[in-house]
Amino acid sequence: MGGWRSGQPGEGEKNGEGLEIVPEKYAYKGQFLNGKKNGTGILKLVNGNIYDGQWIDGLKNGRGVYLDAATRVVYSG
Repeated sequence: MGGWRSGQPGEGEKNGEGLEIVPEKYAYKGQFLNGKKNGTGILKLVNGNIYDGQWIDGLKNGRGVYLDAATRVVYSG
């Protein structure tokens, strides 16, 4: 299982700013609402790929920058 740290815990769900670590998968630092990534945050996958941008209901949404670690290609939009 993963870990969660936050300065603003909700009632059993992730809310506010925090850090979520899921070993062997990813680390996410950013905003949460009702247990889901929501707002702005940075996701780093174990393969080195990074997404820094906006989230809604746990999905990438809106403006963001994605770095493909293998090819060193940066996608922005």
